[in-house]
Amino acid sequence: MELHENELELTRTALKSSEGSTMLLDGGSGKKVLVPAKLSSFLRPSIDIDIIMRHSEALNAFAGITEDRMIDRSKYVSVDGKLSSELITYYSPFPVYRSNGYKDMDVFTERSGIGPVPITNEVFSSSIEVDLRYSGIKISVPEIAFVIATSINPLVFTETRARSVFIALFSQLQVFDPEDVAKRTAHYLSQSIPVVEDQVRLAVSGFNVRAMHVTKEQNYKRYGEMLRRKIPNKLDMLKPKIKKIMSKVDVMPQKVEYGMQAFRDMLERLK
Repeated sequence: MELHENELELTRTALKSSEGSTMLLDGGSGKKVLVPAKLSSFLRPSIDIDIIMRHSEALNAFAGITEDRMIDRSKYVSVDGKLSSELITYYSPFPVYRSNGYKDMDVFTERSGIGPVPITNEVFSSSIEVDLRYSGIKISVPEIAFVIATSINPLVFTETRARSVFIALFSQLQVFDPEDVAKRTAHYLSQSIPVVEDQVRLAVSGFNVRAMHVTKEQNYKRYGEMLRRKIPNKLDMLKPKIKKIMSKVDVMPQKVEYGMQAFRDMLERLK
């Protein structure tokens, strides 16, 4: 599937700016290039793009790039003594890099990770190249196991995000073995558990005052447990929708069942 016009223009700009460096297209756009056009209606157009680069190369590629904060969530809270409420924003303890010259682009490096999932040399060495024939460009994307890990962990899980990454997986069964991908996903998710535990300890100790909410959020405090118990159930609930979607490109429901079970088994065994 080709990228939407806005995503394609942003990707071309990023490729031009990072020429000579290693750049991986991630996020919704990175999933989209693995999905056949027939399923395009199940993936939303993105208003920005996420890219992965080595930190030193990102600094050279994008002028004025600086560390920024991502929003964890926002909620309205009551104001004492008033019949009104105010919007409170909670920020993620995990950074992102942005530049005023590239407003619709989020850059992630080995210094930031993608949320709780670390970016290591392995992420670059295991990437795959995709040829967007109609657009005339080639783009590298992270291996699907890494993309799944950054899409289904408890800190970021949404039905839309999880559904899109499994559509990408089951669209490429001629390339990917779901059982092997599940094992690789376990590798990345296992790396994320101590990362989250460190952030909780920092917040409890008062060393991360900007993210004190992580001491109360169950998705942080019980991150490993959520991975093993809550996420498998969420994937089970998603399974019928994925079967129905993949039937439109003649993927048998038994293959989806087998693949999703491999992920459930993997998650329940995580350490």
